[in-house]
Amino acid sequence: TVLTLAVGTAVLRLPLILSPDCLPALAAAFLVGIAGLVAVGMTIVGVLFLISGEAWRLPDAVGQGLYLLCGAVFPLTVLPAWLQPLTRLFPVTYWLEAMRRTLLPAGAVHSLPGLSDPAVLGALLLATSLWVVVAGLAYAAGLARARQKGILDVSTGY
Repeated sequence: TVLTLAVGTAVLRLPLILSPDCLPALAAAFLVGIAGLVAVGMTIVGVLFLISGEAWRLPDAVGQGLYLLCGAVFPLTVLPAWLQPLTRLFPVTYWLEAMRRTLLPAGAVHSLPGLSDPAVLGALLLATSLWVVVAGLAYAAGLARARQKGILDVSTGY
């Protein structure tokens, strides 16, 4: 992250601003965003308990989907209208937006232009909270089902 920010500011001349006033919002967004990302990951793990063989490919596919759907590549406003509601389900969407709002100047393009800065943080907290609940349920259900089927530590030969 530090290397990316250094290259962005030094080589690409991106106007990153690190104001002491923004540090609390930056820290809050970072910590809640990491929790949201872990919750999405644990949800995937709950599903992976039930998949044998090539299950190792699923996290890469989900990561690539999140990369596209969460505003990392394109602002969400340029995605097709039918896809935009899906982008708002993931905490990573709000995490990236919150981080950008604290690090970029006031006139920067936003992925969620209709939301204020506090609303973005609130949406991040809400999405993360929901994903933590989903992750807990998915992990517990996947683990219980894998134990019930006897596939928890089975070697598939792949």
